[in-house]
Amino acid sequence: MIVEKDYQFSGDKEVLNYSSIWNRFVAWLIDIVIVFFSIFFIKLIPNGVNAITSLLFYSRPVDEYYINYWVIQIAIVVVVFWLYFALMESLSTQGTIGKMIAGIKVVNEEEEKISFANASGRFFLQLVSLCLLGIGHLLALFFKNKQTLYDVLSKCVVIKR
Repeated sequence: MIVEKDYQFSGDKEVLNYSSIWNRFVAWLIDIVIVFFSIFFIKLIPNGVNAITSLLFYSRPVDEYYINYWVIQIAIVVVVFWLYFALMESLSTQGTIGKMIAGIKVVNEEEEKISFANASGRFFLQLVSLCLLGIGHLLALFFKNKQTLYDVLSKCVVIKR
């Protein structure tokens, strides 16, 4: 079976066709909707957090109970997002459902599938970038290969399928 790669040719050099920041943004929005819908559809957060919080902090004051409730809820959301992004990007799909719909995939700099550890590191670096008001994401506007800061640090690129 012959597999065609999406290359552009510039003189004698072949250049990989990188994904635009807008394709990545659309894929990210689709993924956010999918994961939040899944979390609330199965009612993991309300029931699961209440059970965990009441087991761990039953004899504590009410205000401490609510603080612990939100900490556990945020932790569950981060874990669900981490597993979704890291597993999907490290599987043979090489991207989340949003990335597949947008027609893009994540590869390393040698154009190979990334590992779960690499995908996990990439996810947590992306989380740091989001906490810093998305500054790391904006670098994709300036790099020739359209990499974000977390792509550069994790040695990954996002290309068109």
